[in-house]
Amino acid sequence: MALTRRGLLGAAGTAVVGIWLAPTSPALARDQVDDLVAAYLAEVDRRYLGVASRTSTPALLGTTAASVIDHIIGTMDGVGSPILSAHSTSRLVSSITDPDSGETTIVSDLTTRFTWGGPLRNAPEGSWTNRHTLIFDRSGAVIADTIIEPGRPEPLGDVELSPLGPPSSSDRTLAEGPRAVARMQPELDTIAALYYAMTWTSPPNDGDEESDFNPDFPYVNNNCANFVSQVLRAGGWNYQGGVNPLDTKNWSPDLTGPAGPSRTWVNAAAQISFVGENGYSYLDNIFNAGFGDLLYPDWDPDFTPDGEVDHVMYVAYGAGAFEPGGDPLICQKSSNRNAIPLSQSIAIAESQGRTDIDWYGRTLS
Repeated sequence: MALTRRGLLGAAGTAVVGIWLAPTSPALARDQVDDLVAAYLAEVDRRYLGVASRTSTPALLGTTAASVIDHIIGTMDGVGSPILSAHSTSRLVSSITDPDSGETTIVSDLTTRFTWGGPLRNAPEGSWTNRHTLIFDRSGAVIADTIIEPGRPEPLGDVELSPLGPPSSSDRTLAEGPRAVARMQPELDTIAALYYAMTWTSPPNDGDEESDFNPDFPYVNNNCANFVSQVLRAGGWNYQGGVNPLDTKNWSPDLTGPAGPSRTWVNAAAQISFVGENGYSYLDNIFNAGFGDLLYPDWDPDFTPDGEVDHVMYVAYGAGAFEPGGDPLICQKSSNRNAIPLSQSIAIAESQGRTDIDWYGRTLS
């Protein structure tokens, strides 16, 4: 779910993150805060299902919020997998009330769980979680809803990266081309990897707090690559030890000495070099992605490609896993996504301003 008055993205560092105040005037009591958020999320869910009332309170955030949800709905309708159910919940982070304006600013992790029709009607329920700043006026209506963007990836440093090669196509009409074939030692156990990916993106691990991660591994500022490395490890990949965190031949959450994790473990731009040398090869089209494949988007800085990937998604279920024509379902961290169709993931990125994306798919088969 992605809503904001000024455009979905908002400004990552501009959210008002306050502290929880005692339930004395003018601050709201905890149950009042919970009621405000719950009412708003109920309205959001109704909008996803096309039954939102124009007169219900609190109203959706102007026309921008409605247009964002409508874009997501339109995307899923367009690929033949309409949203059949949407149920949103929240986990409060903080709340503060302005004594002059009476506005209450709430920071909360908002999770929406979805099911779909069409070729995804037999797919597992999926979810996404984002941290939001919600501002309510005195009447209880939402006047702003801004997503707080995840932290920046771990610094890349002076890493010598392998050439990315040509981007993968994201045109669904060209998604029937041949798949690349790769060999891998050791071969990834995609069932074990799937179990790990689903476990650590599902409740109670469906957020981006340190408590939502496996404590056996490091927790960093942005955990997309860190999470995918853990999935590959769960699937049987072996650590490649060493002392130099900048060496793309090393892959470990804890290198020898004081270096900590390798860049290939925690940074997507370095990780794609490592996986390309250890069994993954070029994927012609991201909508051809199969079990265990990896999708690396390039959309920064300023939401434009710069030749360096910024993020990574793990393909938990391959294209057509449930019925022909169905999207790949992806899992990721920062922000948390659990078995979300690729088309819906792209729709939320587009709503955040990431309309110009170069994709670099890597495949096992």
